[in-house]
Amino acid sequence: MFLPQLKVTLHNRNQLFSDTRHANRSKDPCDKAEIWGLPDTIAEKKNSDIIHHLVEKRRKDHNEAVSLLQMDLSSISVDFEALFRETAKDFLQKWSKIKDSFENVSDLTAHSYQDASDIWNKVCHTSFLMRKWIKELDEIYARFESERKIRISAVLRKYTTKLEKISYLMPYDVHRLMDNKAMTINQALLANRCALAKLSLNWMEKHLQMEVFQRMRWEDKLQNWQKNQTS
Repeated sequence: MFLPQLKVTLHNRNQLFSDTRHANRSKDPCDKAEIWGLPDTIAEKKNSDIIHHLVEKRRKDHNEAVSLLQMDLSSISVDFEALFRETAKDFLQKWSKIKDSFENVSDLTAHSYQDASDIWNKVCHTSFLMRKWIKELDEIYARFESERKIRISAVLRKYTTKLEKISYLMPYDVHRLMDNKAMTINQALLANRCALAKLSLNWMEKHLQMEVFQRMRWEDKLQNWQKNQTS
């Protein structure tokens, strides 16, 4: 009498549990997909930000190092240009002073032969000093150039190591960058050395012209002195 009702009740109960399990099964895949997908996306975004930040920092450090390199090279150039100018100024002052005494060979008519010989010896000594100063000027400039090369080489080595540590560029590219800069500097130094050599040559030629001119003047005055002595 009660069996049909019980059957219906059991059927309804089984259907209820079946629907519940089906609902849970239909819900689980979405949850798993959501849980599995979220960490991958976050990790990828985070790694991308870190790499971008690292690249930007290296780029900034690299550019700052290159700027400091140029500043150090410019500072070396300014220091040695000041030395060159000061040395040239001292040389010109000495040259101008002794040039006046070299050219002012007095009239020999009022002097004895010994006095005339003494005057000429002073002229020869002055000529010797001029040649000596020209040689010293060339040696000083050569020393300045050598010292400048040493300082420049030290700076290039310093920043080569620094740029390699920054690692914005590959080591090969860093060395290529520094080699190009060194080549440009060497060309400038070679041009300076040629200009200094030409300057020294010009001074020597000027001195020789003065010496020849003074010797001709001296011989003329000496002949006049001899004529006056015999008359």
